[in-house]
Amino acid sequence: MSGATGLAASPDGQNVYVASYASAGIAEFTRDPGSGRLRQTGCVRAVKTCTAARGLAGATSVAVSPDGANV
Repeated sequence: MSGATGLAASPDGQNVYVASYASAGIAEFTRDPGSGRLRQTGCVRAVKTCTAARGLAGATSVAVSPDGANV
């Protein structure tokens, strides 16, 4: 993902989501509780290597619901 424009963390701090204007998608990262390091665990965008999605062109922000169930 290039051109990161927005960032949101899950309420429990275990996941971080990054919106990308340039890549027209969202990347998902999982945080290691011991070190705090992030590891990419998924993405949502219109390419084969990600969960398919359309309509994310121009994404500038991302939000996580208060219960952490939806992004």
